[in-house]
Formats: sequence, structure tokens, C-alpha cells
Amino acid sequence: MILDKGKNFGLILLLTLFISARGLAQEFNIDSCSYFFKNRQDENLYAYLTKYENSNKKEDQIGVHLYKAKYYRAKVNIDSQLRHLTLGTNLAKGRQDILECDYLDEWALTYRQDNTESKTKKGLEYINEAIELKKKLLADSSSLAYSYIVKANLLYSSDTLDYHLDSAIVYYKKAMDIGIRKSRQIYCLNNINTMKLLLGDYSNIEYNYSIITNYQLNENLIYDAVGTQLNLAGFYTLQKNTTCFNQIIEEVSPLINKYKWRDKRIALLNQKIFNGFQTDQDYELIMQWQDSVIYLEKALACSDLDEQITKFELDNKVAAAEAQLYKNRFWQSILLGTTLTMILVLIGLYKYLVLKR
Repeated sequence: MILDKGKNFGLILLLTLFISARGLAQEFNIDSCSYFFKNRQDENLYAYLTKYENSNKKEDQIGVHLYKAKYYRAKVNIDSQLRHLTLGTNLAKGRQDILECDYLDEWALTYRQDNTESKTKKGLEYINEAIELKKKLLADSSSLAYSYIVKANLLYSSDTLDYHLDSAIVYYKKAMDIGIRKSRQIYCLNNINTMKLLLGDYSNIEYNYSIITNYQLNENLIYDAVGTQLNLAGFYTLQKNTTCFNQIIEEVSPLINKYKWRDKRIALLNQKIFNGFQTDQDYELIMQWQDSVIYLEKALACSDLDEQITKFELDNKVAAAEAQLYKNRFWQSILLGTTLTMILVLIGLYKYLVLKR
């Protein structure tokens, strides 16, 4: 009877430990990675990926490598990005699922960083494969639209393909036609306008800019709305429409001065310089504007340097925090191992005493 009690006591202890361990060990969730990445929570994303980087599950490793590649792409760390892409692709290849599509999208994005003809064509091969696989899998419209946008971006950034701007417009429109969230529609529309101006196609430019501006104002994106209005001012200069140009300048100048946006102030002055040359304004005034641009660009460069120094200091703090995290996990592992060992020793001692009795 006493032996049975001792045995039951040991089983209860082991079962309790097992349940506790299951409760503490959470499953890897790729949706959490997506949430952190989309919301630009870089530190949370990195900590989450680090937590599961040694998982022995293939599915976990595929997700970890994918989002580490995305993380390093955002950090412009090309070597680390390519390393994780290669490792993850080897695991995901041939799965014929949405994760394999995600890797193809990522590979295509890497080739946008080098816009030589051979690299652009290689990127287009990857994205075309992703598009075809998504169609085969009947992927949701948002996922397919994303691939269309990646393809359009590849074409847009290429300086070597003669058809690149016309084709990019086609794929931006495809993305918009299948239904995407409003912010992406505005992104596509903005790029379409830019390319149409480069092509000398002025149809619907003014209408498109009005849609973009209304969205930005409704979302309280005042900074972006000012940028859009300055682009529209440039369009009016090309149209020799001085009245509308001056109206926009009068509307945005108070906002730029109020918020002290140096870069927008530079853009505004450049638009005034461009318009001045087009309309044969006083060259002495144009020279003053040019001097102001030079002064503001120098001030902006100094400000950027200060921001880089601050970012460097912040990165050091993050690295120190990560080191502390690893240290804590090390001691937690030792504590857990010691605790389990002591429990097993106590169970063994208990059984020994029972047998001795």
C-alpha cells in the first residue's frame, strides 16, 4: 500500500511538471510574426523569432527563416537576408502552398535592389512563379494583389527594360482591380501618376491626385497630403496653369511653416524655381530661392546625422537588452534543470525510504 502511494506521488509530480511545461511552451504562430512585421514592431518580432529559432519543427523553421529574411530586408542587412532566404527556401521548396509563395515574393524583392537587366529579369521570374502558384492555390485577392504590386515595383524601378513603365502601370491597375485595402490602392495610384507624368500622359492626373489627397486628409496624413499637393503643383507647371499653381502654393505654405517641415520646404522651393523658369519670372528671385534650398539641404543633412547617431545608440541599447535576455534564459534553463534533478532525487529518496520500511 505504501509502495503504491509512493508510486502515485511520483506520477502526480511528473504529471504536474508536464502540464506546467505544456502551459509555458507556446506553439509558434506565424500570424504573430505577420502582426509584428506589418506594425513595424521590430524589437518584438526579433525577440519572438529568437524564441523559436532552435525549434526542431520544420514548419517553425520555415516561418522563422521567412520573417528573419523580412526583418533583415527592413534593416538593409543584405547578407543576413539572403542567408535566411536560402535556408528557408530549401525547407519550403516543393510544398506548393502559400509559404512557398511568400518565399518567391521575397526573392523577387531582393532583385529590386539591383536594377540591372539580368537582375530585373531574374526577379520577374520569381514573381511570375509566385503569381501562377497563387492562382493555382486560389489564394486570397490580397495575397495575389501583393505579388502584382511587387511585379509592378520591379518594372517601375528598372531603367533597362523599354516597356517597364507601361507594364508597371498595368500591374498596379491589376492589383487595384482585384480589391485591396485603401492604403495600397492609394500607393498604386500615386505610382501610376508618377509614371504617367514621365510618359507624358496627362489623362486623369488631376482626378487621381484629388482621390489621393482626400484619402490622406481623411486619415489625417497631413504631411503626405502636402507632398501630394506639391506634386500636383508640378503638374500645373507642366500645364502652364499659373493660377492653380499659385493657389496650391498659398494653401500648403502655412502648413509647411507651421510644422517646420524642412524637406517639404525644399520641395516647395524647388517647385517655385521650376515654375519660375517655365514662366520667365525674375531671375534674381529664383537665385534667392536656390540659395535657400542649399541652406535648407545642409541643415537637413545635419539633422539626419543627429538621427543616425541616436539610432546607433538605440541599437546598442537593444543589443544589450538582447544579451541580457539570453543571459536570463541561460540561468532559467539551469534553474529548471536543477529543480527537475532535485525533484527526481527526492522521488528516488522517497521510494528508497518506503522500500526500507
